[in-house]
Amino acid sequence: MTRGRQAQRSIPRRLSNEEYLSQRLLPVRIYHQVAHEPTSVHWHEFYEVHFILAGRGTHLLNGTTHQLVPGTLFLLTPADFHALIPQPDQPLELFNVIFAEEVLSPEMRQLLFSTPGELNMQTGEAARLVLEREFRCLRTEAEEQRIGYQLVMRGALERILLILRRNAVSTPSSFALPGESATSLPIRQALVYLQHHFREPLSLMEVARHAGLSPHYFSECFHKATGQTFQRYVQDLRVRFAHTLLGVSQLPVTVICSSAGFTSLAHFERVFKRRFGVSPRAYQQ
Repeated sequence: MTRGRQAQRSIPRRLSNEEYLSQRLLPVRIYHQVAHEPTSVHWHEFYEVHFILAGRGTHLLNGTTHQLVPGTLFLLTPADFHALIPQPDQPLELFNVIFAEEVLSPEMRQLLFSTPGELNMQTGEAARLVLEREFRCLRTEAEEQRIGYQLVMRGALERILLILRRNAVSTPSSFALPGESATSLPIRQALVYLQHHFREPLSLMEVARHAGLSPHYFSECFHKATGQTFQRYVQDLRVRFAHTLLGVSQLPVTVICSSAGFTSLAHFERVFKRRFGVSPRAYQQ
């Protein structure tokens, strides 16, 4: 069995804010590490940015693979499901920073997620030096905790994310809404929120509150903007995510069902077959 296949067969673990970021004045942690072995497939409640310093490998992200080389920079959201697979003779040296959603200002969140798609880039030599300096600044401030260190860490993290956003290879926006109205921004914010949290239990009331609209008005605006009901839109995100994982991994169907956000295997199988014309198990084979 290959190293990549081993990573794909692992039962995914969910890393929680409580486990990694609780009881911190600023919910940010930075790690500098060397990975010799594949990490297990996992996902997390927090955001995470990775910067590859040395080595080569593969990143398994939401069922697709990406090459990792020195200078690779990418951002993961709470919806992402991934594993790092270093080449046997080239271990991955990297910085990774994890942080809670509350660390992102509304302005930064809008800049990062106004368009969908994976945020990743391959840096040139000049950008690589700048980024390495910012990551080392984060590490030093986290270790020394001198007066005002939270402000310095937040500033360094924001500069890293801005470099990524300016240079990232991203897909064209699928959040374009017909016309402009007072509700366009709240609905866009709701769509971004759904992209990052669709695998979690979600209610229309919760997402409407996040958008700053009443549930009834939000439901009307959401349907008008997307052409789908709220529940159908969330269901579609979940089944497409499951479809991707089934196509490229050997994770058990029951694991993919729950990881995609479905609470009932029977319901998942009905939705999947209705959408793709075949059962999940048959598609995976």
